[in-house]
Amino acid sequence: MTSSIICLSALLLIASPALAEGDAAGLFADAKASLAKADFDGALALMEKAAAAEPDNQEYMQELRLLKRVIKIRSRLDMQASPIKWERTASSLRSYYYTNKIYCEALAIDKACFDKVKTPDNAARYGKTMLQMDKNEEAAQFLADIPAEFQSERTAVLHGIACARLGKMDEAGRIAADLKEEEEASPVQSYERACLYSLLGQQDAAAKMLVTAFETMLPSRLDDFKKHVRESGDLAAFFNTTMVAKVMATESKVAESKCSSGSSCGKCPSRGGCSKAAADDKKDGGSCESEKKG
Repeated sequence: MTSSIICLSALLLIASPALAEGDAAGLFADAKASLAKADFDGALALMEKAAAAEPDNQEYMQELRLLKRVIKIRSRLDMQASPIKWERTASSLRSYYYTNKIYCEALAIDKACFDKVKTPDNAARYGKTMLQMDKNEEAAQFLADIPAEFQSERTAVLHGIACARLGKMDEAGRIAADLKEEEEASPVQSYERACLYSLLGQQDAAAKMLVTAFETMLPSRLDDFKKHVRESGDLAAFFNTTMVAKVMATESKVAESKCSSGSSCGKCPSRGGCSKAAADDKKDGGSCESEKKG
């Protein structure tokens, strides 16, 4: 009897860490799900439990610290009197929202950015987030109505995607036919063109744009980028072609420091060489673009 109790106790001791890890992983997943619904308080409570259940997990601790900071920043955004400081704060929040797929909050940021400073980049970001939320009617209307001086090749592509999703294929086709090639298009912009071409049934053109997107994406971000591409409903027709394997095997041609995937660039002696990547992030929509004087 005694030996049976000892054996049972030993089994429980062995099983407990695995159970705790499973519980922590579940709590962390639930926290991420709450974030996607913009339930910041609920996500914080769940993330604190996950971190407490597995205190040695650096990912949990880092995400918890970041979430606490985001909640604090959110509470102070409307208090920013300086337009430049507001833009920087909004930029940080938008990046976090996109990373965690909190598109409803990103939409509010994008609308505020466009209302404050009307530029082609801010218009594109606003339209893109509408599309992320499947607000296709609203996106099509907004992108069609913006004044000419705030339109760009990117707003045209996004307008075409909205029209194609709504079944307005003739209009989407006319938009695509009028597009000009962009010599310095970012990977995301090439991907967006691929989406438009695929929706129009132009799979060869879509494949060409995806190859360009992959070749110009930073190596450390390529796997996540390809995962995003695979999940795109706009590219469903492309993924039924025989070109998929070859296109998805495309490697990046961008030179990158080995430390590029680190959590911080603060003490990196090569951080000055990342200016092009930073510029690409800004062009893709990492921040709203404000006019800075002086």
